[in-house]
Amino acid sequence: MEIKYTNEESVKIESRLFEKQFDMTFLEIHDFYEVYYLLSGERKYFIEDTIYKIEAGDVVFVPPNVLHRSLTDGEGRYSRIHIAIPSCAFEKEMLSEFESAFNGYILKIPSKRKKFFEQILEKMEYEYNKNDSYSEYLINNAVNELLVFLLRVNKGMEFQPSEIESDRIISQAAYFIRMNHCFPITLEEVASEVGMSRTYFSKLFKRKTGFGFSDYLAGVRITEAAQLLTETDMDITSVATRCGYSDSSYFAAVFKKIKGVTPVKYRKSSRT
Repeated sequence: MEIKYTNEESVKIESRLFEKQFDMTFLEIHDFYEVYYLLSGERKYFIEDTIYKIEAGDVVFVPPNVLHRSLTDGEGRYSRIHIAIPSCAFEKEMLSEFESAFNGYILKIPSKRKKFFEQILEKMEYEYNKNDSYSEYLINNAVNELLVFLLRVNKGMEFQPSEIESDRIISQAAYFIRMNHCFPITLEEVASEVGMSRTYFSKLFKRKTGFGFSDYLAGVRITEAAQLLTETDMDITSVATRCGYSDSSYFAAVFKKIKGVTPVKYRKSSRT
């Protein structure tokens, strides 16, 4: 079988949907690091002398100078992101640590981490397509963020985002809460929405906002309730239901705790 040698001097990213399976007709070897992330479907990957079965959520990490090719697995469609990363894009110490810690070629991304991992890839792809004077710097930053992510997954560690990324995550969570506060949303649901574990998200949310999740959610709900009490003639039970409380007595107790008065007294005082 033909062997093709390729090289890259800068990061290359390709995202693609394939309508049907196919086998690569040649073995590939290259001087860069390859990250192959399967978004959907199933594939097989031949690496050196072993065939690996991969499915959606799996990452194939191929170092330089390793023979490999992707193979058919079934007949269905599949989609993937392929990234070619020259060694110069990595922080050397971090890459060395990863190579010493990672003994295989396949990493399975935990379901609760997939969304976060895919956001890193989306950020890389966005900058790659934008291709302005800042893009190379931002892509290299994302490459090392990706490497840290994979290193922590490999070690079974909790992924800890940067401060900038943390701010984005909390903004996303706060928006989700505001848009869904009328429903019985939970801490677990919001943590899943931003791709984090319940425990770590709870700590991060408290550190960034100064409020625990329950207190923050109650604040959002009671703020809307106060507005409804002031601007509409909805009865108390309807206001409670509209703001996510199925029990009007509990709603009244939470309202008084936050506003210092009952909903009835608040409405009267706001209209005098």
